[in-house]
Amino acid sequence: PRRVYTYQPQMGWETLNLLSTIGAGILSIGMVVILINLLISRRRGALAGSNPWGADSLEWAAPSPPPPYNFVYIPVVSGANALWDASPDQSHVTGMSFETREILITKTLDAEPDHREELPEHSIWPFVLALTACLGLWGVIFYAWWFGVGFVLSGLALIGWFWPKKEEVVRHLRREQGEVAVRIS
Repeated sequence: PRRVYTYQPQMGWETLNLLSTIGAGILSIGMVVILINLLISRRRGALAGSNPWGADSLEWAAPSPPPPYNFVYIPVVSGANALWDASPDQSHVTGMSFETREILITKTLDAEPDHREELPEHSIWPFVLALTACLGLWGVIFYAWWFGVGFVLSGLALIGWFWPKKEEVVRHLRREQGEVAVRIS
């Protein structure tokens, strides 16, 4: 039987029921200890530094709390352990655009910089695509024709997502004209 706080003596579950009750009590005490530790640490705890464990990966190179941009200049990684292998006069990547969102693409073998890739602007279309796909998949549970509806709506969302914006086209054309001018000279 479920949702019963006690069992009949002939069932032989008294010991297991007692063990389960003791376990629930221990878990409750543990949760109270965690909450007390959280409250005490929140009021009087020391703030952690940017790398309190001496870790070797780049996420610990940013200050704590990290700024929205993470790094003013992109750090150059010169070994498997980014922070431990870094020299004091480590170089930084420069020349990235501040007007657009760019990332640096490196070569696979030795991680030398290869080119810059411009990231797309923020968009509502991925969310719309998720909604239309969910609508189609949810609807197909009840009626098969919902697959077609979801497919068409998701196609429209994809068209909206990948349709180039005027600003992006102008920026791309200006960049191409600049590259042609550089190649000619």
